[in-house]
Amino acid sequence: MKEDIHLYMKIGIVHHTAFPLAGSKSGGTLESITDIVSDPFFDAIEITSIHDSNERTEVKQTLLSSGILVCFNAIPQRLTQPPNLGSVIEYERHSALQMIKEAVDEAYEMNAEIFTISDDFISEAFFQEHTVRALNESFKEIYRHAALKGTMKVAYRPPFSTVSHSVTGKFPRIEQDQFGFLIDLDHLPVNYEMNDKNMKYIKKHLLYSRMGNCCKVGRYNQIMGKTPHKRNQFTAVNTDQLLHFLRNLYKFDYIGEGNQGVLSLNVTTMDYESPHFVIANGKRTLLEAWRNLQLNQTIWPNC
Repeated sequence: MKEDIHLYMKIGIVHHTAFPLAGSKSGGTLESITDIVSDPFFDAIEITSIHDSNERTEVKQTLLSSGILVCFNAIPQRLTQPPNLGSVIEYERHSALQMIKEAVDEAYEMNAEIFTISDDFISEAFFQEHTVRALNESFKEIYRHAALKGTMKVAYRPPFSTVSHSVTGKFPRIEQDQFGFLIDLDHLPVNYEMNDKNMKYIKKHLLYSRMGNCCKVGRYNQIMGKTPHKRNQFTAVNTDQLLHFLRNLYKFDYIGEGNQGVLSLNVTTMDYESPHFVIANGKRTLLEAWRNLQLNQTIWPNC
């Protein structure tokens, strides 16, 4: 293996989790996105909807000037009733579909190459046969809408609880290279989902990946409640977990020389933290995991 990690993957970052308060002040989104694109460590950025049209125009130009790869995450706005693409009540399903289609349009406006659908739009639709059918119809409509406008890839995160090949085969699938799956390592500490067996079932359709809220041991212990600190809703990923994830992504040809899939830091800044320090922690964790992977021939004997 060569040492430079950028030869094996496009390293991205999820902007709206790293800078959760950016949209609460005028110009905050543009300012924080400018910080990210000015850092050559990052090859990609994941953004979400920007409501102010003037700021959106400025952000679009900033992203275009920087040459960074843009990913767009469709997140529902604050609603009393969460949108559900798998609803069997047609007006509810069409309401969710309309939100997604508007997000697709904005993603194209921002020159995004990858579009991801938030879990909030899917809810529990995977676990009942009639809602899976409704979800599949929604995904077909989303794909058609996106394909009419260009070549942007569309991805969603399938559930991994008790995954087996028979279950995976029932996941909504559109047999097009433009439509597929995303995975996020953040689900490992909570649900133990990202093991070898689960990941192999989706490898052929994997379009986008996040490496979770990865951090060094001190912050990891604080977030996961292993030091005196009130346990919160956040999860974290440590170096060893990230190392195993990188190994699998390479083994399944998602990252590697000539592949270079996008792998984004999904670091989450808490109230008492500076986004810049949290991002630096995530970068150090990734580089440490990469170094350890290169050195550990028993974990990755073919490297």
